[in-house]
Amino acid sequence: MYLKNKHNKFLSAIIAGVIAARVVAIDPAGLETALQDWAGDQPGVIVALAIAGDERAFVSAGKWTATDSREADQYSFFEIGSITKVFTSLLVADAMGAGLIMWDSPIGGPFAQTGITYAQLATHTSGLPGLPADFSGAGLADPYAGIGRDALIKSFALESAALAAGLQGWAYSKFGSAVLGEAVVGAMGSTYPDLIRGRVLARLGIGLTRTSVLQGRDALLMVPGHNEQGETPTWSFDAYAPVGALVSSANQMERFMRAMLNLEAARLPRSWAETMQPRTEVPGGARGVWLVDQGRGGGHGVFWHSGGTGGFRSFIGVQPATGRAIIVMGGRDRAVEALGWLQGLLETKKEEAVTGEISDYVGDHPLLPSLILRVTEDGGQLYVQGTRQPQIGLRAAGADKFTQEGVTAALTFERDASDEVAGLVLQQNGAARPAKRFSLGSQSPEKKSLRMAPGYLEALVGQLRFDGRI
Repeated sequence: MYLKNKHNKFLSAIIAGVIAARVVAIDPAGLETALQDWAGDQPGVIVALAIAGDERAFVSAGKWTATDSREADQYSFFEIGSITKVFTSLLVADAMGAGLIMWDSPIGGPFAQTGITYAQLATHTSGLPGLPADFSGAGLADPYAGIGRDALIKSFALESAALAAGLQGWAYSKFGSAVLGEAVVGAMGSTYPDLIRGRVLARLGIGLTRTSVLQGRDALLMVPGHNEQGETPTWSFDAYAPVGALVSSANQMERFMRAMLNLEAARLPRSWAETMQPRTEVPGGARGVWLVDQGRGGGHGVFWHSGGTGGFRSFIGVQPATGRAIIVMGGRDRAVEALGWLQGLLETKKEEAVTGEISDYVGDHPLLPSLILRVTEDGGQLYVQGTRQPQIGLRAAGADKFTQEGVTAALTFERDASDEVAGLVLQQNGAARPAKRFSLGSQSPEKKSLRMAPGYLEALVGQLRFDGRI
């Protein structure tokens, strides 16, 4: 299903003044076909809303659940995962505009001892790990539930002691985003839900977007998430709310995208423009709050971010120079990034052609005994998936070279004397890690064992209780 129309005067006024390059009409029928291919006959709905100037098209496909054939509409709500981090950074910029903090000033409160700045946390250059070593939610269906402020501060104290002095470069950190949210909340003197709603969402005119599980009649608008086992529970957040707590709809995200296309016309704080500034070079572009892709931007930067929770995947891309943007949200744990780069939706240049047969690259590639990169093919699209990690789309970037959608890394496949693919090299954060290729499914990650002193387990008898979140 798709809808295409001219937009109303309010939203048209938001994009007035965009100095745009040639604006190409949207192809909603082509986008619908791509979404239908993504959905297949599996449960899980998917929607996309594309903007080109004052044109817009909404498309949906899939089915609500295995037994409910309903499609989602532009008012249906999805978990948008890590796209939440962009909104958290807008809150930081708002505090900066109010004179409460400086973008490059050290964070305060219980985090003050390290000298880490707001900008470093917002742009993933603080040196903090992706998640702390004492993170308790790994492997749980609702991994961030119950992790509060005290636990976050304790984790920070443990990790900050091991921070490398003068660390340079970019390393994605959910933990850093949680610390960022807690630091700015402390500086502004309120709670994250109240601040994000009052200082960011309300100004954008998207007050229906929220950080909490939908209640009452609103709950009927919440799309169910899915993975291979079936429907997934809704994720809940406390201290990690700045990382991925927001739920939103295509209708709400359209207003957000139009504002990001032209902050000045939307009459938003000037300090918010700081979130659109690239700060660190990464493969294929640059990184700030957003990832900035120049390679597929036709010379015009595309600001994008992806998101994922237990049963949801999302992608947003905005291109201020051309007045184009797209949001894609899916109710299944299957990558959607490739759908965000469809020809004609963002000003793009022709991608590199795959030099070999797609099947050449399929296989298991052990980087470590406990980490295997599994490369698979689905409908002519290559995907890579690390052990206990989400599946990520690959796009050709040269001879036997691919970049990963949503990850600042590159995979280069190596061939032997008979021109067969023998392995790959993962290039990320300045390091190159080789891995041999084995047939698909032939490798299993090594299971780690833990030695315990005699009698240790017996000492725990009577101290364990069942946790219903598992």
